[in-house]
Amino acid sequence: MPGYVPSADPTFIELHHDGVDLASGGDSGGPYFYGGTAFGTLSGAAGANNIDDGIFMAANYIVSGLGVSIMTSP
Repeated sequence: MPGYVPSADPTFIELHHDGVDLASGGDSGGPYFYGGTAFGTLSGAAGANNIDDGIFMAANYIVSGLGVSIMTSP
């Protein structure tokens, strides 16, 4: 759970890849995709030395909580 959301349920996932910057300023709200699969929406970053881990909310929490669907192609 990210420190900037003090009362959140544990619905956030931190993604790490050695030496890869997975989130930067201004990325919040953007999609997290791998191939054609939507994994979630970027919430923020964690990390040091300008190598940031991405913190995102999984798509299944977004869909169930808001009653929406995720479009993966036009």
